[in-house]
Amino acid sequence: MKQLTQLINTEKAQLLHQLFPDEIPQLLQFVQGVCEATQENEEIYLQKWDNGLFGFDFWLNQLREVETKIAKYDKDCTAIASYLPTSCSMGIWLCTWCIA
Repeated sequence: MKQLTQLINTEKAQLLHQLFPDEIPQLLQFVQGVCEATQENEEIYLQKWDNGLFGFDFWLNQLREVETKIAKYDKDCTAIASYLPTSCSMGIWLCTWCIA
């Protein structure tokens, strides 16, 4: 097995889900809160955005996609867990950020 520092974001997120399956509902609740807070303060984040790699609109679209998946699979944490780490860069970022 690779060291944690050698894992890519997808592998870190998958490991998080494997190690703490009972904590996934709370993690998703946190992620949903981040999504809501970001959208509530969208104008502030847009004005302060200083990431040259990706525009704020890109991250906002990713955030909305994550929020949609959480709402769609609300009771099925396994489905969300399998979606976030493999298909959505915002989910990967949030999951990785939570354990970093």
